[in-house]
Amino acid sequence: GNRYCINLVSIAGPVPTNGDEYKSPDGSRASSELKLVSLKDFIVNGHIDYAKLRTEDGRSKLLECLTYVERTDVTKLKNMEVVCFYCNAYNIVCLKGLMDVLDDDYHYDGHTSIARRYNFFNKTEHIVAGSNISLYDLENSIIRKFGDARVHAYLNCGAMGCPFFPDVWLTPENCEEVLEKQTQAWIHDQGAVILTKAGAVGARNSSTGSDKPAADAAAGEMMKKKKAKIKPVAGDEEIMKPKAHGTCEKPPMNPLRWECDYETADRICCFNRHFAEFAGYWMQTTFANDGKTHESVGQAITFYDSIYGYPVFTSPKERSWKQFLDESKDHGWPSFRDPEVNWENVRLLPNGEVVSKDGTHLGHNLPDRDGNRYCVNLVSVAGREPGGNSSSGAKGAF
Repeated sequence: GNRYCINLVSIAGPVPTNGDEYKSPDGSRASSELKLVSLKDFIVNGHIDYAKLRTEDGRSKLLECLTYVERTDVTKLKNMEVVCFYCNAYNIVCLKGLMDVLDDDYHYDGHTSIARRYNFFNKTEHIVAGSNISLYDLENSIIRKFGDARVHAYLNCGAMGCPFFPDVWLTPENCEEVLEKQTQAWIHDQGAVILTKAGAVGARNSSTGSDKPAADAAAGEMMKKKKAKIKPVAGDEEIMKPKAHGTCEKPPMNPLRWECDYETADRICCFNRHFAEFAGYWMQTTFANDGKTHESVGQAITFYDSIYGYPVFTSPKERSWKQFLDESKDHGWPSFRDPEVNWENVRLLPNGEVVSKDGTHLGHNLPDRDGNRYCVNLVSVAGREPGGNSSSGAKGAF
């Protein structure tokens, strides 16, 4: 009968352990075979014990973590799972890179030349989620764009001045607690951050000790930024229950701003949960001209709900007009970010639908690497400005 001749090295993977597993919020693994095992047995006072990690047990556990990083399908992860995955991946592949260096030269004393640093961080590529990427690109092209500065207190590149190597992996459940703990430890315990005379935040040489007042000030600035972070206001299906006019109490205003089509607005706003005006529709209205006028004088535009007339978005905020317009052109619909949403009047449903607090369908949340991105129908936010000319649909009317 059949006889299968197998290479032993092909079936010599480590026996599964009961280490810390990375799980999705519903308790399932990202893959039935992939998990992150704990490396805390190889961490001493926030630093990796490389001699112990280079043992058979250490290599076996690191390999299991590396397999998780290489084979995980990030398209099956959601929101904070993606953030946690890439932050964990950075620490794991960097650790593997340092292990490779030590295997070549156990007396290695650090990246003592610019060329060696460049080669390690910029040129050497690792497999992360099935794609080749350098540590530099992993940090700057992916992780940095998540917008939370505290992740840099979690990433460890092996340098003495780096944050302590975390003794737990980042998960959606512990993310806030771990990032806060790592940041506080990095600033206070390690004295890694100081405020210069000009008020800028800078790195402290690890041999100089901690500057407690300056560290407190730096921590305070980070806490202010953290508290200022805007979170979407969640809604539920009750908002979209049938009313006098579809999901709304009444039809849209008539006329609408920017010469938007009334029948399209009525259909999209009040009798629709899934569909949208055609891509690029907003560019065929007079909105583009009004946008240029506002851009020339440095003014943002406030967008009003087409049914109820209250403000729902103001853009641009924390970015330029060019960035707002370029992103909207790229995706086909006006695209807003968290700071541009008036959460007093807007709700985000569990399925990603963006609606007004009274049932107007506005669009959908389609997050990208920069965070939440609300793709909105212009006909849904073309309400006339309160107190404006209610009888005119002429170009440039506000």
